[in-house]
Amino acid sequence: MSNITRLVDSLAQLKLTVTAAESLTGGMFQSRLCACEQAAEVYTGGFITYSDEAKATLLDFPRRVIEKHGAVSEQVALAMAKGCRRALQADLGLSFTGVGGPGPAEGEAPGTVWIGVADCDSAFAREYVFEGAPEEVLEQTLETGAGLLADYVLDNRGRLTCNSEKNRRADIAENR
Repeated sequence: MSNITRLVDSLAQLKLTVTAAESLTGGMFQSRLCACEQAAEVYTGGFITYSDEAKATLLDFPRRVIEKHGAVSEQVALAMAKGCRRALQADLGLSFTGVGGPGPAEGEAPGTVWIGVADCDSAFAREYVFEGAPEEVLEQTLETGAGLLADYVLDNRGRLTCNSEKNRRADIAENR
């Protein structure tokens, strides 16, 4: 069973929703998620934000985050995960930003990837360095991100449901 299937099964069982913001993966995660049998129960929609302008504008975070830290950074992965979750009022947001290769970008080596996870109460991001051709980097990124989120869901299952009132209050406070 792929990590994406495991993620969808876990989300459906717990009645949780997910959205995603993808940069280097260009929508591959969301496409694979939609191919799962229970996708309609868990997927709210998502974003492909390849350019820096799309990241900041569509996910509603200050462009200075990218200017200060670079698009391939923990801070941007966090802002993307929080922004997509907030925009679509999902229980969870997942983000992918990085350098697929074959060469470096923004001073980062090919295969450098940040994956962000956000729920209503918290967010975190992890850095990975994957080896291989660009297609291999993308495959590793997808499986790792889905596995990271699936494990997080299972480890935190008792506290993840975001009701709309709690979401609304958290979003208002974050945007002040």
